[in-house]
Amino acid sequence: MKFYLSYVPAQNAEINTVIECQKAGLKTSAFSYATMLLRPEYKNQLDLKYKKKIEAIVRRPDKTEEEETTSPCPYCDFELTDMELSCPECKNQIPYCIATGVHLTKADMGACPKCDFPALYEAFTK
Repeated sequence: MKFYLSYVPAQNAEINTVIECQKAGLKTSAFSYATMLLRPEYKNQLDLKYKKKIEAIVRRPDKTEEEETTSPCPYCDFELTDMELSCPECKNQIPYCIATGVHLTKADMGACPKCDFPALYEAFTK
């Protein structure tokens, strides 16, 4: 399934980006997109229901972002962020967990008992 961003007005995509960054805890990214949307050329086009939220993000910036956790590559033990699915050291594609979306590690490798798709053992035993 292809999703064409050209069908979505650019401003709506940026508003969604601000909202999703805020929800995900990426406060600095949300702040930078919100300040862009409040530039004079975009500000007049903002819908009122989003304008208040975006103005609040800019007025009271919380620029703290959670540090990304890291774990070793299952092939070469190179330390990389949990969401990376390709290792820059050994160039291997790393399988990801169907329950969490995090890449697998040697110490916690498992599979779904129904579909046999790779998963973190800990995620299935919780």
